[in-house]
Amino acid sequence: MTDWLNRLGKWRSVFAGWQLGTRTDTDPECRAVRDHREAAMLLRAEVNALTILLVQKGVFTKEEHFTQLQEEAHYLCEAYECLFPGFKATDTGMDIDPQIAVNTTRTWKLESLDESLSEEEGAVILEDYKQQLMKALESFAKGSDRKP
Repeated sequence: MTDWLNRLGKWRSVFAGWQLGTRTDTDPECRAVRDHREAAMLLRAEVNALTILLVQKGVFTKEEHFTQLQEEAHYLCEAYECLFPGFKATDTGMDIDPQIAVNTTRTWKLESLDESLSEEEGAVILEDYKQQLMKALESFAKGSDRKP
């Protein structure tokens, strides 16, 4: 019998190469991307399998699944808007309010600037980012009436 899960996992290197370019097997960034891609592929297969089985067993219909999936996507979009102020996903792409997004992105890593920062400057930026992230998450948690 063919082990399709093992075969599916082999695609991780192709996706990592597509994302990062050619890298060695020992490159830490490439290893992280390969692991993440493998987890995402396996999760996709698992969710597909569970969904098909649950529909076949009559636990829910395809329509109920689609409705719930839309609700979950809506929830995540709102969560991401709280996490990244100034950004909003629309049917036509990302809507970005530059007056707000400038504060959201000011600590994002820029390759050209990253090398010129001192260790102390980098630590200050990282701490500021952590505080902003915690503030956004706390704000979202307080305003959420979502049940697990």
